[in-house]
Amino acid sequence: MEGKIKSFDEEDKLGFIESEDSEEEILFVKEDFEDIDREIEEGLKVEFEIKEDKKGPEAKNLELS
Repeated sequence: MEGKIKSFDEEDKLGFIESEDSEEEILFVKEDFEDIDREIEEGLKVEFEIKEDKKGPEAKNLELS
C-alpha cells in the first residue's frame, strides 16, 4: 500500500499514515521503518504493509517511496 505521513510524535515514536486506498488512518511505529535513522516528517510518501492488531490496523515494513 501507499500513503503519506499524517502525523508523528517523536517522543512516543508513534504516528499515523493517511492511506491512498482508504480514508482510515493507520498507526505506525518508527522502528518499523527500513531506514530507522531517517527523520520522519509529515507529508513523506511511504509504502507499507498492513497487519491487523487487536486494536486495529498497523503499518509494518515501511519504506520511503
